[in-house]
Amino acid sequence: MSTAAKTFGAAPLRADAVRRDTLAASVVFLVGLSCIQPLVTFLRGILFCRWLDPDQLGRWDVVLGFLTIAAPIVVLGIPGSFGRYVEHYSQRGQLAMFLRRTSLACIVLGGLAISALLWWSPFFSYLMFGQGGHGDLIMLVAVALATMVAFGFTVELLTALRMFRVVSVLHFAKGATFALAGLALLLLWQSDTSSVIAGHTLACCVPMLIALFWLVPLWRSLPAASVRGEEGFVGHRALWSRFLPFAIGIWVANFFTNVFAIIDRYMIIHFSGLPASKRSSKSDTTIVPEFCRFFYWRLWKCWRESCCRI
Repeated sequence: MSTAAKTFGAAPLRADAVRRDTLAASVVFLVGLSCIQPLVTFLRGILFCRWLDPDQLGRWDVVLGFLTIAAPIVVLGIPGSFGRYVEHYSQRGQLAMFLRRTSLACIVLGGLAISALLWWSPFFSYLMFGQGGHGDLIMLVAVALATMVAFGFTVELLTALRMFRVVSVLHFAKGATFALAGLALLLLWQSDTSSVIAGHTLACCVPMLIALFWLVPLWRSLPAASVRGEEGFVGHRALWSRFLPFAIGIWVANFFTNVFAIIDRYMIIHFSGLPASKRSSKSDTTIVPEFCRFFYWRLWKCWRESCCRI
């Protein structure tokens, strides 16, 4: 250890503090889960289509698209940069400092985003559904966004620590919990979009509770003197000037990738040219549910044809 590290009392993360997965073990584990998780997702989608009205299914599709694009945007791509910088600060005994500052930044940014959703709920209702008056759904979307940001933060951190099997378990737990909770709420509570959003929120919370089994020992194993390491004191300006350019690059890439995937839905909602009476008679988004129903109908038909060939 260098003289500076001894002087400031900082020590790098112990080799046995975090168990890193090998590539071979991770591949075997991922292959095993990849045989089960797509089946769970497929059955969940089929049952959602059977138990949800077309307009409710369309609303959920739009909400999911909004959550997918908003989650990385509100935190400026900070968790997506962990793969590059977690190991860098871990080797210098500064991982606790790095996690503390990035966690605080994500909490502040997430809180601002949730406040904006609740304050301007009529605007976001019009943005997502083409019409205001869905404040109750916007409140559920705000809670779902908070849990989705936290889940993404947890997954990116564990991925940066090369704990790939744990990440696979968390994704499987999320998919299974979403299927069970979403379907149970549809049967026992309300057969509409609110139940699906609540199920998705619960599905993001359960894996984070499971992740505490690994994250708590990790945090306790970090050196106490986290701001000073082999390179001395790390100020906020030095940290963010190095970290933010890469994080913003990740943020821009995620933004355009996700926008490209969901822009067609919002174009249909806002630029289809349908009169308001047709869009609000039974559903606030008439074409989107038809698009989703057609997609799942084609998926079901292809699956039936493949079974007949077998």
